Amino acid sequence: MRTAFSLLLALLLVACGQTIKESRAASPSSAVSQQVEQQKMIDALQHIASGDARNDAQRAAQAKDWRLWAYQGRAGLHIPGVVAAENTAAVNIAPAMGDVIYSEQHLQARLRFLDYASLYNQYLLSLRPSGE
Repeated sequence: MRTAFSLLLALLLVACGQTIKESRAASPSSAVSQQVEQQKMIDALQHIASGDARNDAQRAAQAKDWRLWAYQGRAGLHIPGVVAAENTAAVNIAPAMGDVIYSEQHLQARLRFLDYASLYNQYLLSLRPSGE
């Protein structure tokens, strides 16, 4: 019994000490494509946040598009600038707003988006007729 235990322990130690084979390691091309995809999402978020929230909300109201900006987090859906009790509207889900921050540029884009979305959502709700 002791020999079997020693053998099992030795096998576990050897297995834990093995390096990852190249076939299982992330290839450089997949890392690059992941960075490219992340940058596309950051760019989309920056594009949204670069708008004028009041003008954008006014245009949406004229088009009768009452969707609010939101993002999905670990605790569920978050709608910036809206109290949870008012959270009954349709939403646009923002890109690149998950739990992971990719870079300083991404962090700054997220912060600008939160400011933009909060103002946009509050203003759009103030324009919305009570029956809609």
